[in-house]
Amino acid sequence: MSLAHLTYDILIKLVMVIVGIALAPLLKKLWERINRPSPLNPQTKGQYVTALATYEHYLDQLNYLNAHPKDLFLNLIQIILAALLLLTLAGILLVFKPLMATAPYADPLFLTILLVLIMAAGLCISGLFQAGRMSDKKIEITRASIQKRIDEFNKKLNPGPVDTTSP
Repeated sequence: MSLAHLTYDILIKLVMVIVGIALAPLLKKLWERINRPSPLNPQTKGQYVTALATYEHYLDQLNYLNAHPKDLFLNLIQIILAALLLLTLAGILLVFKPLMATAPYADPLFLTILLVLIMAAGLCISGLFQAGRMSDKKIEITRASIQKRIDEFNKKLNPGPVDTTSP
């Protein structure tokens, strides 16, 4: 490497440092602008408020059911009995199916039976999901998850000062 190359290299690095120092305030302002949350329009704010109210109600219900396990048990029994009622209704409709005259293109009774069975399956899945989520092991995890969502919505609705310390 010759002296001309070395001088050229040092000169370029010196110019880069000077440009970096000159652009630092502009880059800091740009970083603050990028990290500034956008203002909420009324529709988004309304959606956030609705979601926040829903999660708060859900957390209150979760705390109530945790404090009153008898009500939780009755809630699960109601779901199971509703599913059994729908399954029984589907069975009764299936028994009376041969007695009804059917159209060649679509069987409305079969579609009704299928719809009732789908609703019963949905209730069974909902009951299993609810029972699994409300177990002693998972109720604290569920409560913490809901509280985290509530905190996120509160932060979006009431933004505090922006942290501009990180690059």
